Amino acid sequence: MVYIEAFLLYVAVVLFMFVVLFGGAVFLYMLFGQLKLFFVKEDVTWEREKEFLYKLVKNRFFKFLILAYFATFTFFYINKAVDYFGVDRAYPKAKAYKIVADLILFDYDFFIANRNLYYRPIGLKFIKPYQKIQNYLMQKGFQYIPKDDAERAIWKYEYFYSQYVRAMAAPIDFEKLSPNDLGYILRIGGHPTIYKPTAKEMLIEVEYLLDMLMNNPMKDKRYDKVERYTTTILFSEWWQKFSFLHYTLGVRTVDEEQSKEYTRIEYQWTDDKKYLARLKRLSHWLDVTKEKFDTSKQLQKERKRHKLLYPDLMGLRVYFEMKLTYVDLLYKTFTCKMDNLQDYMKKRKDFIDYYKISNFKELSWKERTYAEGLVRYGQNGTIVYVLHNFCKVDKNKLKFKENISKNWDIKKIRIEKTKKILKGFKNGR
Repeated sequence: MVYIEAFLLYVAVVLFMFVVLFGGAVFLYMLFGQLKLFFVKEDVTWEREKEFLYKLVKNRFFKFLILAYFATFTFFYINKAVDYFGVDRAYPKAKAYKIVADLILFDYDFFIANRNLYYRPIGLKFIKPYQKIQNYLMQKGFQYIPKDDAERAIWKYEYFYSQYVRAMAAPIDFEKLSPNDLGYILRIGGHPTIYKPTAKEMLIEVEYLLDMLMNNPMKDKRYDKVERYTTTILFSEWWQKFSFLHYTLGVRTVDEEQSKEYTRIEYQWTDDKKYLARLKRLSHWLDVTKEKFDTSKQLQKERKRHKLLYPDLMGLRVYFEMKLTYVDLLYKTFTCKMDNLQDYMKKRKDFIDYYKISNFKELSWKERTYAEGLVRYGQNGTIVYVLHNFCKVDKNKLKFKENISKNWDIKKIRIEKTKKILKGFKNGR
């Protein structure tokens, strides 16, 4: 009964889309016919309307489009069924509903997400109905998946968060924005630089889903061997960018006053024990993920298909270790043999060696800049400075697209905690 219900839902969605798409095409065709008659100054009669419609129905190309439409979605269903009902998969009853959800996601990505409409006010008209439908299908499927199974995190990523994660964006409550703030967003191309409560709710949910992926069992072998690790990388990328939402909701601009405020907000993480505990777990899990990528044939195939995954994984390992090392430099008694400092140096070397081999040639400029930025910016400069000038590490082992100076002017550093670290070393800490 479950499979029949899910299949009928699939058919209903396909037929609804057919009515919308082809009904719209027929309407435009009839309208064109009426305009044609108008310009030649002939009366538009029902007989002429039927004549236009008859020609359309008899048109071979129109028939081919209808046939191609149903063939495409028949193949889509068969392809998904073969995948989801395979021997290494789990919860087939849940997967029956997942096929329907995949179809709706396909349509949403094609018409809305790929055109970035979910960044804009008009997108709300589509996002809310989409989320209601997907939530209905997800709850149907979750009846057959245990609450502690991490496959639930995969579903939520795919249907609710993948568009934001891929775009490195956060939800915006457009209806709560002032006209000035809304105008600011639209002027800069729709990029979500204004964060509201919905964005923080997503952050909290992403943290919960990351914990599930790292800690919970997963019966579906395909998901356990591949998606568990790929989704963790994608969520980790998004999380490292938006974790500041724990501290404030506001506007990020080039305005000097706002920049100072944003800097103050960013550096509150050094005192947040929950944040640091999650950071440590994520750092360890990314080390496990790297080992899996290096040894698993399935993940190596995924690495070739999604070229950005592995460079980002390598960069995130350095970035998270950088954060942990920075806190150690700030609060612990310093020695050059501190564990996090040694781990940072090793992961940075891993990244540099990998970069020398690959040179990220397969990535676009934007993708390459992001992966490189994880190793170049943030507190990386402070840690590299300490390693080179106080631990006497050869700069060739540390250098990555930046100069390593022995004369770093502390007066030019705006971050008070960074000044504290460097002054401590200057004074013989």
